[in-house]
Amino acid sequence: MLPTPKRAEGDEWDYLKLGGICKMSFMQIKCGDFSLDTLRHVLTDPSGREAQLSPLASQLLQELAKRPGQTFERSELVQALWRGDWLVGDPALNRVVSEIRKIAGDNKKAPSLIQTVPRRGYRLVTEHAQAGVDGTIQLDRGLERLERLWRLALQTLLTIVGALVLLVGIALIARHLR
Repeated sequence: MLPTPKRAEGDEWDYLKLGGICKMSFMQIKCGDFSLDTLRHVLTDPSGREAQLSPLASQLLQELAKRPGQTFERSELVQALWRGDWLVGDPALNRVVSEIRKIAGDNKKAPSLIQTVPRRGYRLVTEHAQAGVDGTIQLDRGLERLERLWRLALQTLLTIVGALVLLVGIALIARHLR
C-alpha cells in the first residue's frame, strides 16, 4: 500500500464510484450505510457511531471494497493481507472478520456488511450485488493513476536529491583543490 499524504478534513477529491454501490476517496470508503476512514482505521455505522478497527480489519474492508458484491476467495484475502502465509493468515482471517462484525453490529445470519460465502470466502454486502464489475475497473484505473503520480513524485524527488548531492560533491572537490 502506498503512503498517503495528509489531506484537509472534508477534502473529497478523486472519488471512485464502485458500480454505484460504494465510493472510495483517497482516505475514505463509503459503502451502503457504512463509512471507513482508511487513515485512522475508523468505521462509522449508519447511526454515525465511530468505532476503531485494527489495521488488518481496515485492510480487509479495503480489499473487499475493491469488488463490492463479488466473492473473494479465502486464498486471495490471505495473499493480500498475510502475503500468502496460510499458517498465520487462515485463522487470523476468521478473527478479523469476527472483529469487524462485532464492531459493526453485523449479524452472521443476516449480514449488512460482510457475508460469508460457505467453502469459498467473503464478500462485501451491497444492495445490488451484481454491480461490482464496473466499479473494479474504475477503482483499478484510479489506483493505477495514483501509483503513476506517486512514482513520478518519487522520481522527481530522487532526481532533485541526486542533483544536490552532485553539486555538493563538486563544491567539496573544488574547495579541496584550491
